[in-house]
Amino acid sequence: MDAELKNSILKTGTSLVGIICKDGVVMASDRQVTGGRSLVLDKNFQKTNQINDYVVISWAGQVSGAQRLTKVITAE
Repeated sequence: MDAELKNSILKTGTSLVGIICKDGVVMASDRQVTGGRSLVLDKNFQKTNQINDYVVISWAGQVSGAQRLTKVITAE
């Protein structure tokens, strides 16, 4: 790949994947939290959480809002 093109590609964002199979669902996500374009705040943060035996949540966006939502849903 051309070096100029490679350096111009935005390399941020969250990857979330959900796969429906015969006997269940598989959920996965990346674990990196960034602050802006180039600041890595945490490389090992769980973005997919099991609420109970039937509900799993994956989220992208503001960390504090997602953590609060996970706690509220779990409590309900």
